[in-house]
Amino acid sequence: MHRFKHPLSFWLLCGLAVCPIYAADQIIEDPVIELSESVYCPCGCVRETIRACVCGTAQGITLEFQTRLQNGETIAGIREEYLEKYGTQFNAVMLAQGFNVVAYIIPFFILIAGLGIVSVVIARLKRRVKGPAKAPSTEVDLSSKFNYQQVEDELERYKRD
Repeated sequence: MHRFKHPLSFWLLCGLAVCPIYAADQIIEDPVIELSESVYCPCGCVRETIRACVCGTAQGITLEFQTRLQNGETIAGIREEYLEKYGTQFNAVMLAQGFNVVAYIIPFFILIAGLGIVSVVIARLKRRVKGPAKAPSTEVDLSSKFNYQQVEDELERYKRD
């Protein structure tokens, strides 16, 4: 069995093993749902996707999407025309282009940095626990602090009184 020299390497390996599970493309059976979740409603109410919005505008756009898909148009084509008509601010899907790439990458760096900090703290705590604490010596060298003769004299004086 392989032993990991650093705890962070174990967690990194676990993360890499899980990545393919989440990397698989999501299968959405209904193209209308996929399309209506990828664009925002232009009604002016709350900023919601067409699928989440309950206004009449959203219902009308959903019906338009259904008829266009039944006529053989593609999801990408319909989405592009919608965004040309209303503007790119109505795109609910953040594209991995330009500065948006930073928004995709930063969480991974924060996770790795956090795991690194945790592993360093744990390593330092282990070092503290490993070394047994040296107990202070219970023997007291009285000869250096007191003169025995002086103590004996004090006792004799005490007994006389």
